[in-house]
Amino acid sequence: MKRNIPSSSCQHGNSSQASRPRSRSPNIFLEDNGIPLKQRARATRGRPKYVEESEDEHEDSGVFSPDVSGFPDLSKGVNALEPKEIYKNSTRWFAISCLKSVIEAGEGRNGNWEKWKFSKEVMEKLEELFKEVKEHNCHSFPVNLSEEMPSSDNYRGLDTVLFDSVNPSPQQTGTRRSYCRGETPKDMNFTGKLFMDIQKAKGKNIVEAAKQRIDTKYNTVYEGLDRENVKCLMDEKLADWDVVDREIRFFEDRGAKITPGYAPVPIFTMPDNSEETIEKIQKLAEISSVCLIRNICQVTGFDSSAFELKELTKIKPKYEFVSPRQVPQATWTNFDRTEVGDKSKQSSNKWDFIDVHQRLSMEEFEVYYENVRNVTRNGELESNPSADIELVLKNLEQRLHDASLPVSEEAAGFKVDPDATMIAFGSNIDLEQEDITKFKIQNENVQKLPEFLRPDARGDFTGYVHQYMNGINTPQVYVKLPGVRTVAHIEDGTLASVNLNLGPGNSVWYCTPLEFAGKLQKLVIEKCGKLTDKIFDLSFWPFEKDCLEAKIPIQKFLQEPGDLVYVGLGSYHWVQANDFTTQVSWNVAPPNFRQLAMLAISNDHYLVNGFKSQIPVEYIIWNMAQLKVTVEEKVGKLMKAMLCRSLAKCQYEFDFCQKHSLPIVSASESSIIYAVELCIKCKVVVFNLIPMDKIGETFCFGCAVK
Repeated sequence: MKRNIPSSSCQHGNSSQASRPRSRSPNIFLEDNGIPLKQRARATRGRPKYVEESEDEHEDSGVFSPDVSGFPDLSKGVNALEPKEIYKNSTRWFAISCLKSVIEAGEGRNGNWEKWKFSKEVMEKLEELFKEVKEHNCHSFPVNLSEEMPSSDNYRGLDTVLFDSVNPSPQQTGTRRSYCRGETPKDMNFTGKLFMDIQKAKGKNIVEAAKQRIDTKYNTVYEGLDRENVKCLMDEKLADWDVVDREIRFFEDRGAKITPGYAPVPIFTMPDNSEETIEKIQKLAEISSVCLIRNICQVTGFDSSAFELKELTKIKPKYEFVSPRQVPQATWTNFDRTEVGDKSKQSSNKWDFIDVHQRLSMEEFEVYYENVRNVTRNGELESNPSADIELVLKNLEQRLHDASLPVSEEAAGFKVDPDATMIAFGSNIDLEQEDITKFKIQNENVQKLPEFLRPDARGDFTGYVHQYMNGINTPQVYVKLPGVRTVAHIEDGTLASVNLNLGPGNSVWYCTPLEFAGKLQKLVIEKCGKLTDKIFDLSFWPFEKDCLEAKIPIQKFLQEPGDLVYVGLGSYHWVQANDFTTQVSWNVAPPNFRQLAMLAISNDHYLVNGFKSQIPVEYIIWNMAQLKVTVEEKVGKLMKAMLCRSLAKCQYEFDFCQKHSLPIVSASESSIIYAVELCIKCKVVVFNLIPMDKIGETFCFGCAVK
């Protein structure tokens, strides 16, 4: 048993960081700042107005009022198709999307086809063809940096809920202790009732109270895990439902037209890389459930070419990653029939998402990726711009199908139908940090971004883990073909995330704000929870119409080349690429009380739902306490509440070991202790008292007893 003993007192700084001076940011609606905008600016009632980026025209929708009638594309209804029809539709969609992506690649936002020398007739046919893959109901709008967004001082109207969940007032009446079933120490929980005034208590008070538990079986410091209360991430009854309404009004007052049931997404354009501009954008981003930051590569000098697949393959050609193999299709369908002999029909609106995972090396994937692009580039249209479009498309469909990588029966678990086209996704490609020289240029480019957007920002909570966590505090690259999907998810620990689209194509994003997370989770269980009610055991692609009928607003938008998406804490999101494109992504954990509260809340939510988080919350708060990090007052109060719960748990684990005569030795006597230890069986993070067997393998108390 290895022990890393925490301090018996809970220390935290109580002074706020001095804020930097602010100045008025340039008016990004005006074209005199050197940034050409597609939106038309005009002044009305002294405030800037604009024409929205959404390509659909709708009447003013008023406040949030779902209306699922008359949806473009979705109004065609739900289709139940046999596998042959699925394969036919899938291959056609993929061919059209590849063709569209190649034609428009590198031609800017508006598209310029002049170099192809198409006849007018061919151009008209192509435009008609491309309507089949066109996205509808995308709502993102530019916002002046000097504007104040709705609920700017209260994240999604949830600040009080978040704070009180982790630091409730001490229980004054009724039961002031919690019965502990079983003797084996349980995993740490950070929410629920407190039976002591934690903010006034000293470390020795916590220890003395915690010592009673081993004999009485009662915890007199804090309540055990309330499973029902944290089963869903956020109870929608506690949310401020007016937030979405206020956001819609904010944009409609400035000329936006928003499809009923959808919520708007702000675009913040960086006119320069000045401290004042960065500070303003940081404030705006951190209060957004999701937002777009535009022009960031230009003003920071970020070199997108360093992240091209060929460059990454040169660095590490033998590097292997797990590639999801998926059926390419429109965002409004969700088919996955690929097994030989399966002739059953499948509905287009199902939520369950099934793909096949296959290990590929970088060089294998690059050959495949370039082959698909070249097949599309070298089509008949380039040599014969006046060719019959449908004939060209049919030939392209066959060539793209032939260019597919085979899917082994071992990887799929079944024999894949040879008529099915399954694309490969270059997903979660790690830019290794252990050997920084390998991806030196790539990591240097990440460092060009504003500090609050970097994975190693000063004060970022993950910086106190003291080890790399792939994709969390290190960058990962995603190389995409038309149709690849990232299913609906929240980030580990409900952290905020950064995703920079390096081009040349677009991705379609869907998001739902934090206050609707619980409502969405309940709908997911209803739609695809036949075998389990544990949300993290499910892989799902939400159907737009179903969400809106359930009064869950959708934030849908296009991420164009050079756009950085900042996903706010706790926002569910799912993404599909409709072009060839490359993205780089990681998490950020801004050191504010909202993020710390959500780390605590998500920790308990994960315990109930059987998800093993990579985020070691106890390590973070104890390392911060040991370093006496200066934090804002609310962060300090949350830290103390969390530290006191942790201290009580650590004392009980110590008493448990003494009662059962388990030897305890200092971690300093072992050379095999990592910065963060995980149970070898269940993968839960183990903190402070680390059960180990004779060969040095780590267990949690639950698995060690078993």
